Amino acid sequence: MAKDVDLTSKEWCDIVFEGKNKEFGAYTLRQSSISRHTKAIVWVVIAIAVILTLLILSVSGVFSKPEEEQIAITTEQ
Repeated sequence: MAKDVDLTSKEWCDIVFEGKNKEFGAYTLRQSSISRHTKAIVWVVIAIAVILTLLILSVSGVFSKPEEEQIAITTEQ
């Protein structure tokens, strides 16, 4: 029977909470866990993409001043 039930399905949640207090809150949390996990994965992927993009841009020199400005600042001092 364990092979026939998907652990992310509503049926599995009903099997786990059969004969137990479903009004306590854990039942609702278990039912909505898939959407929460999906949202969390999407946010983590977006955060990693932003961090990698900023890292690549900083290594390529997009955020650094051009050399002419750096030389001008040095000569003024």
